[in-house]
Amino acid sequence: MPQLAPEREFVLERSFMQVKTVDVVSQTFTTLCYIEMRSVGSRKDAAYYKLDDAGKLVNTMTKGGQDWPVVPSILWYLENQLHFPNAWSHEIKECKVIPAKDNADDLTCIVRVEGEFQEQMELQHFPVDTQDLQLLFEIQCAKGTSPFPVKFTISPNLIATVDEDAFNLRNVWYIRPTLEVKCWEHKGIGVAGGSNFYPAVNVSARVFRHSAYYAYNVVVPMAMFSLLAVLVPLAISRQDTGDRLGVALTLVLTAAAYKFSIASMVPTVSYLTLIDHYVLEQAGIIALVTIQNCVVGFEVGPIGELFPHFSISAEADFATLMIILAFWVLSQIRTVIMWTRMARDRVGIGGDELVTQHVNTPEAHEEIGATPSTGFAVGEEQAGSRVGIVLNESAETGLATRA
Repeated sequence: MPQLAPEREFVLERSFMQVKTVDVVSQTFTTLCYIEMRSVGSRKDAAYYKLDDAGKLVNTMTKGGQDWPVVPSILWYLENQLHFPNAWSHEIKECKVIPAKDNADDLTCIVRVEGEFQEQMELQHFPVDTQDLQLLFEIQCAKGTSPFPVKFTISPNLIATVDEDAFNLRNVWYIRPTLEVKCWEHKGIGVAGGSNFYPAVNVSARVFRHSAYYAYNVVVPMAMFSLLAVLVPLAISRQDTGDRLGVALTLVLTAAAYKFSIASMVPTVSYLTLIDHYVLEQAGIIALVTIQNCVVGFEVGPIGELFPHFSISAEADFATLMIILAFWVLSQIRTVIMWTRMARDRVGIGGDELVTQHVNTPEAHEEIGATPSTGFAVGEEQAGSRVGIVLNESAETGLATRA
């Protein structure tokens, strides 16, 4: 389709998120997001910045212009074409256009949106996991095929932050004070034999789970259960096989109950989480003790009657329990080291002292700093500051989302 109107450029200058809830089970989050964009060099275009007789901006299309056949107003782009592909439900709280304060030729577009957004949670490292809560918005003017082309860019002085004071989930999550912003020239999938791609921006808040709750309520009890499974047989005679097996089987059922309680905390996924591995390890130790108790009890059971000379010495009984105890000790050491390392590694990707990146290609990028007073990304680099992350990705590096 031929181009009917000039290409419009929207420059993202400010983005602010107030995260309200994070639901891992349903894999959604709710947030209030403030988006501020600059429409470059468009204020003097009377058809684009269309006002009615009362001086109010209107959503309309002007036909039969001197330079272009059809010119949509700026509100047409914001009210009709602005979409949020990963929104489960959302409400536009505010959508307005005002003249830019620092440039008489530009317009400032302000959009406030609140809603519930879908996010595929990555739970391999649960409960020391990190989640990126992504809000994607796009203007549905297909790249190369729309008669009304649109271009998204990111200002080098981008301000991108979260409302830490209003984040009420501090006891569950730590939230990074700055946002990550990605901009695609076009993003989408081909449909009906064509290729409809839309300019899109992804605003992402990163949260880090506090794992203390799961350590106290899952790891410590499971460690105690498996330890008791190893130690209790040392206090019961080898001849009292029923008592030994009674304790072991009770602990097996307890471990199974704990496994089901954990399953209710995370979505049904086709892989094992970090805490799944730990619970299965402890259940395996309890199972080994149960098998050991059965083998030791063969002497007083039917096998002992069939094979009168079958006997397991007290030394063998003690040695096998000590080997299982060694497995238990190694399992706890491994868990502590692994969880501590993962928690420490998260500091490098979630700390306040991050470097803003402008990436136009996968190979090229430049560093941008921030002012310590605001923690917002600006043009000059200063040490010890909190900054946002900005990525300008080409079409080849963007991920397909929708047509």
